[in-house]
Amino acid sequence: MKQIIKKSHHATIERDGDKIIKTFTVPKKKWLRDWWYHYDAYYNMYGGVPRVYDASCSRIVMDYVEGTSVEHHFWRDGNLSHGVAYKAFATILQNLSNMAEYSSMIDTVWFHNDAGVHNYIFNGDEYILVDPDSFILSKNPYPGAFVSPLHPLHSILTHIYSIHERDYNEHVK
Repeated sequence: MKQIIKKSHHATIERDGDKIIKTFTVPKKKWLRDWWYHYDAYYNMYGGVPRVYDASCSRIVMDYVEGTSVEHHFWRDGNLSHGVAYKAFATILQNLSNMAEYSSMIDTVWFHNDAGVHNYIFNGDEYILVDPDSFILSKNPYPGAFVSPLHPLHSILTHIYSIHERDYNEHVK
């Protein structure tokens, strides 16, 4: 039985048992060309992303990742968790490193353009970067350099800063 998880002007996301089906409102015409080949290669090399079973211009079928978004996982008993923030930070840095390393092996740049804390799910053991169709291939205007949005680092660093400010202010009292 399918259950709608989220519906927006971009896509409808449904859960069907242990699978997620994301149906795009507007088909992605150029998106699929080499994407699945690279996604599968990246998945097999590094993991940390859901397995994709089917992808077309109009939809993508992937594993359902059970867990809590990092955004919500930060808060424990109403407090920001220091350990969670640093583990998430390390994961984001590792994923950016993995994307850079993978990009160095191909003629284009491979990166996830929406890798904020809202797209990381903690499954009890590890953080999984979801929203696989946000991985894109891009021509690199700077050969030899990795080009990727760094907003995931800004987001996690903001949370870590909040934790330290709270802890510092509690000790100063």
